Amino acid sequence: MKIRVLILTLLCSLLYSCTTPKYTIMKHSQIQSQNLDNSLINYIPLEDEMIAKSALLNYSYNLLSEGKYMALENYVNTLEESGANSSDFYLAKTLSSITNQNYSEAQKSLDKVSDKDYKLLKKLLTIDLNYETERLAGGLNFKNYLKNYQDLIDSYPDNTMLRKIVAIRLRYLRYNY
Repeated sequence: MKIRVLILTLLCSLLYSCTTPKYTIMKHSQIQSQNLDNSLINYIPLEDEMIAKSALLNYSYNLLSEGKYMALENYVNTLEESGANSSDFYLAKTLSSITNQNYSEAQKSLDKVSDKDYKLLKKLLTIDLNYETERLAGGLNFKNYLKNYQDLIDSYPDNTMLRKIVAIRLRYLRYNY
């Protein structure tokens, strides 16, 4: 009996570790209450106003924050089948693909997101997705990513949450590789 419980516990922990996304998607207001240290390395910040003004992003974000990744994937697929093609839709599809660690699919969706609507977030996600794709392929050009993240920091206004998160990613690359 104890062996069965142990095996079941091990299987559950393995299943959980396989389904836990690498990136955490949070609202700015939630991130601001966090301690800004290296624990924010994989946070993707979404502006509260952006989520509030889009019913699609609001619903998608709620699914993500509740850990309902499959429900988000099903929702996005249903929207796609009905012909959705807004920037909000493609951003939701990008976030869904990121949580499923399907970075190539996320990049395809991100390419369809309007620069006008999500310029800085799109730049951050593009660098992150390229980094993940190259990392999985086994060949990273760290100097290239250091430059890309630094250029992105330089394009953010001072003292913004996005800038702080990018600075943490940059510091991680500089000192952990």
